[in-house]
Amino acid sequence: MESVTPDGRCESCPNHPPRAVATHGASPAQVLLLAGAPRHHDEINGQAFASPLFGWLQETLAGAGIAPETVHYATLVACRPPHQRPLRDDEVSACASRLEAILADVRPEVIVLCGADALSAVMPGATLGVAHGRAFRIGERVYVPIRHPYATLHHEPYVAELREDLRAIATLLADGSLGAIATEYVATSIVGAAVQAPLTPEAPEGVDAFPGPVVTPDTDATAAAPPLAAGVVENGTGLCAGETVAGEPAEEPESPAQLSLF
Repeated sequence: MESVTPDGRCESCPNHPPRAVATHGASPAQVLLLAGAPRHHDEINGQAFASPLFGWLQETLAGAGIAPETVHYATLVACRPPHQRPLRDDEVSACASRLEAILADVRPEVIVLCGADALSAVMPGATLGVAHGRAFRIGERVYVPIRHPYATLHHEPYVAELREDLRAIATLLADGSLGAIATEYVATSIVGAAVQAPLTPEAPEGVDAFPGPVVTPDTDATAAAPPLAAGVVENGTGLCAGETVAGEPAEEPESPAQLSLF
């Protein structure tokens, strides 16, 4: 696990930011909300998801059928990157043992990947536009990607999508079918062994994120995006046409005012 000095500095992070951000919530937990990096208010308060909108998040969870008292809140890394820039691989790797310790302690039934940073670290090649709201099994753990709850407030259509995805998670948890219906996901992850089991012996190295036939841009099949269950990888990358992991509109803060929400 990372080393934190008495004044709260995380010695494992490459940039040694001024304050490490702790996880908090139920332990053990039914649901673990996992975001990428801490935001401004997280750093100030020393806790993950510490936005002024935390009350709204709890109300949204409860409205979807997920009891807030069963939720744990965490981030991939303990420290906010300078100027809220995207996470680097070395920063995620530096905190990998910390994340594994958290998951082992909290033992969530489902890990909800909130936003593009968390998704790209755990399920590289996948995008929120394709994977959101769907259950994936990596080793013994189940993951469901969603938009970052706070970021959805910058793009109104995503609010309804978020609520629908959370309702789907609540339904699957209630009937006990979450693990049973989860699609197996095999890919090389930045986080590595911390959140993914090793490839099974029969799985070839370099397998696509969504195993199946590859649809290249010069085929007629690009006219319509296939459902995720079909296992089709567009452009050989796992991305939708014209889409990048970091290019989700809701994940891109556009102004200091928006940053204050995080």
